[in-house]
Amino acid sequence: MVISRVDVYWPVSSPSSKLHVISLGGALLLDDGGGIQPPSVPVCTSGCTRSWYIYTTVTDRTIGSRGPVSLSFGFSRAIPYSTVNPYVVTVTFEHGCAITQSKYYIP
Repeated sequence: MVISRVDVYWPVSSPSSKLHVISLGGALLLDDGGGIQPPSVPVCTSGCTRSWYIYTTVTDRTIGSRGPVSLSFGFSRAIPYSTVNPYVVTVTFEHGCAITQSKYYIP
């Protein structure tokens, strides 16, 4: 299954926590050195606020039969605990199916 788009929503905080990296199984999908301001960003091939990392290949965005892989996100700082605003991630695949996960940051 090939990922065609990743949408990320994260809580606004002060000071703000910027999104820097999205990776899938260690392969970079997004690498934004300056960081992306909250509260949301879509990442895809075209028509999104951000495009895939310049060296990202279709293979990097593929979840194959190799078993589970982690989709990871790197932020500039931890966001304060929140029971009001969750993190929300939607992953859309090439054939249009999507999965959304919503979690509150409560360590």
